Amino acid sequence: DEGRARGNWNASIDGPDDSTDDGRRASQAQSGANRTANGLELGQTFHLTNGLPYIRRLEYGYSQQAPNGMVRITLDEFNAALREIVRRVS
Repeated sequence: DEGRARGNWNASIDGPDDSTDDGRRASQAQSGANRTANGLELGQTFHLTNGLPYIRRLEYGYSQQAPNGMVRITLDEFNAALREIVRRVS
């Protein structure tokens, strides 16, 4: 889906960006997140924020496309991958 919610994820460093942009596509949001992540330096905090007023409802079951949420699932997958990496290098 290239909808409004997907296009309004904002990546920022050292503080959240909860602005919205109804003209931005999901691919543009992803490119921006990649650029921001690539500029991250040791000690800085990466924020991924969505300022849409209904994003919380989407995360907690309102969406038929993602009834189990989006962020929570991705974080679970990320944590599992990170645990596997740590296991391999330990």
